[in-house]
Amino acid sequence: MVTFGIKTSQPGATFEELADLWTAAEQVGFTSAWIYDHLTALGDTTEPTLEAWTLLSALAVRTQNIRLGVLVTDNSLRHPALLAREAVTVDHISHGRLDFGLGAGNPRSEADYRAYGITASPIGERVGKLDEACQVINALWTQESVTFAGKYYQLDDARPAIRPVQRPRPPIWIGGSGDRVLRIVARNADGWNYTGPVERFAERATYLRSVMERYGREPDEITFSAQFFLRGKPTDQIRAEVDAYTRAGAKSLLAIIETPYSTAAVEYAARALFGSSGRRD
Repeated sequence: MVTFGIKTSQPGATFEELADLWTAAEQVGFTSAWIYDHLTALGDTTEPTLEAWTLLSALAVRTQNIRLGVLVTDNSLRHPALLAREAVTVDHISHGRLDFGLGAGNPRSEADYRAYGITASPIGERVGKLDEACQVINALWTQESVTFAGKYYQLDDARPAIRPVQRPRPPIWIGGSGDRVLRIVARNADGWNYTGPVERFAERATYLRSVMERYGREPDEITFSAQFFLRGKPTDQIRAEVDAYTRAGAKSLLAIIETPYSTAAVEYAARALFGSSGRRD
């Protein structure tokens, strides 16, 4: 069975607009909602942009049943030990509704790194940091004491002060489509999210399955997902894309809702994805 969620971005949107949109998505039957993680807008950099994890905690309070997350958290912006504590806090605030999304960092964010004095590691190094971050975060969520001696991160008898609501931990979702990232997905993740042309999804999904097999993971151990735009597409095109993703193995599909935000946009997405009723019960 395929589940449907929404993906929203913060630039230019107020908290109340996002909260109303997520509440409407929950009411019409979407099962998950996600925000993004950039310090400034990817388009017009003058647009006000709410920070992802503090925003997510507030959205968790304003919703009741929908699963929620950041798709994906930029691993370059926070030390994984701090991120692990932030995420487990949201897991408690949401009563166990967090899906934890993580990525190596979008190349389009490199201007942010320079602007804010964040070490702008080469992409190859960022992917290596992503792999270690997954190990660190998983350990901090599941172990009483963590000592970790990696190339990029080191922990010495770190003792987490709080455990996740979800046991053994919140699901880990990793975004990306390169070979190295997909190998990290196969080793560490419960969910994989793809962004890109629908025509390439099947090939990347096939590659990921082959890597999972090498690591001894069962085909259903990782949820394959994709996010895609709706605006400007007729309903038949949207449903054709949904069919293409599901034939290639996607189990979770995320409709990108664009600004200006309105409940009408969510209702249109529901009609396009769920059928004439506009509601999925």
